[in-house]
Amino acid sequence: MSNKPTFSEKLKKAREQLGLSQAQAALAWGVNKRTLQAWERGANTPHEFTIREVERIIEESLKGL
Repeated sequence: MSNKPTFSEKLKKAREQLGLSQAQAALAWGVNKRTLQAWERGANTPHEFTIREVERIIEESLKGL
């Protein structure tokens, strides 16, 4: 079993590091709040392209910390 964090774990951790609510993060990252909630719960996983784009956006956001 891999110790690599899942997309949902990385997403939630980044949002919390940025001090954003789910609503704020959804707005900043250009996704629907319910979609973000589903991603964080692991109830839904976006397509690989979307994962890469969201991870890129998060990486850029975290550079400012």
